[in-house]
Amino acid sequence: MGQIHKTKSQNQETSSLDGIRSQLNKMKSENSVRVVTLKYKSCCGCGCDYSDIRRTVPMDSPLQNGDVTENWEDGDDYDDYV
Repeated sequence: MGQIHKTKSQNQETSSLDGIRSQLNKMKSENSVRVVTLKYKSCCGCGCDYSDIRRTVPMDSPLQNGDVTENWEDGDDYDDYV
C-alpha cells in the first residue's frame, strides 16, 4: 500500500486546527460553569408567580437565560424585592 503524503499547506492547516482545538479545550477547562438567569414559577391555590433566580450550571447545560423552571435547586439565588 502506498503512503499518503500531505502537502505543506495541508500540514499547516492541520497544525492550525490543532492549535485551535488546544485553545478551545483550555477555555473549556478554565470555564467549566456559567450563571444563567431563570424564571422560577411558583404556584399556590391563588395562582402562579414568576421570580428571577440565578443558577450556576455546567457550560454544556441546555439551560439559557429566560428559561422557566419549577424546580428550586440548592445554590439557586434570588433577589428579594420586599
